[in-house]
Amino acid sequence: MIRQGKRGAMDKNYLLWFFCLGCGQGAAPTEGASELTEVPAAVPTEAGHQPAEVWAPDPSLRGKILYIHEEGEAQDLWEYDFSTQKSKRLDGPPGKLFPGPVDPQGSILVIALEGGLQRLYLLPAEGGPARLLAPPAERLRSPVWSPDGKWLYIEASWKSFGDLYRVPREGGEPARLTAEPGGSFEPALSPDGSQLAFGSSRDGNAEIYVMPSGGGPAQRLTDDPGDDMSPRWGSAGKLYWLSRRSGAAHFWAMNLSKTPELEPLRRSPDDGEELDLLLSPDRSLAAITVQRPPNRVDIEVIDLADHRLLCKLDGEGADEHPTFSPDGQWIAFESARSGDMELWIVRPDGRELRQLSQHAGADWLPRWLPPPSP
Repeated sequence: MIRQGKRGAMDKNYLLWFFCLGCGQGAAPTEGASELTEVPAAVPTEAGHQPAEVWAPDPSLRGKILYIHEEGEAQDLWEYDFSTQKSKRLDGPPGKLFPGPVDPQGSILVIALEGGLQRLYLLPAEGGPARLLAPPAERLRSPVWSPDGKWLYIEASWKSFGDLYRVPREGGEPARLTAEPGGSFEPALSPDGSQLAFGSSRDGNAEIYVMPSGGGPAQRLTDDPGDDMSPRWGSAGKLYWLSRRSGAAHFWAMNLSKTPELEPLRRSPDDGEELDLLLSPDRSLAAITVQRPPNRVDIEVIDLADHRLLCKLDGEGADEHPTFSPDGQWIAFESARSGDMELWIVRPDGRELRQLSQHAGADWLPRWLPPPSP
């Protein structure tokens, strides 16, 4: 994945492993989508940040966005609060911090990189000391929560190059779920939490497997000379994964509740290589990150019911790391279209494109947190 704008030392492989997800400025709206209306930026007003206009209150914009702010050698974890339209830096454990997937119970999962080791922490949403979840490791990748937030599934190098583990929310000794010389990676939990899909090279090249989430025998789902990886669960038994079976990397789909019939997710893939897939909370939409030569990175939003393209985010530079709002009405993403890497939001059909941040340095890797429960 090609990075644009000011960015730190994390290479593309680490970001893809751990985070495993046209509108405006020169892009024509997709057929069937609404005309774009760009709204003035709502920019945080912390010291050292540029002032800007503030939006009129919008009840559809709720919760907070967690993100990385990077300036020079400094890299910090920040949050943007829609209720105040301001950002603030979050205190956390030492090291470079990276936000993980949204915690169903409301805390903030981060990975801290320090001294060549990585550590998993939970930060209370309301503030307070961080809690270490598991022993440090050289590699901690692709964390995913169980639906109830009681378990964290992760690929780690605690006892091998890379296997899958289940970590209790309270912390403690991780339970090893796989032990294969070829490694197992990128766990994906089914919507009901009962099955774990993952990639593994145990039989040669990378293929997709599924096993009970508590551990047990694994069933192989794919069989192709091209690598199969990065599974994602959809609704009604659908499974999506990234494959090189057609040469270039594209996401494919199968329905596990029926006789598996494989089909590409984007029905007319172009010369771009697909990098990541993020599903909306109700699993009706997919935001696909696509890299195109020579160095473009775009986001395409697809309706999974009919594979219709709703929106193409293809500003100058790179548009990456989409995150849906908890109600699925908005998408936040990072973009270099205004110069530095900044945060933007947009409706899934391309309406109401808005710049969220305007800082010196780079703002990237957003995670949209839900508002607190009443």
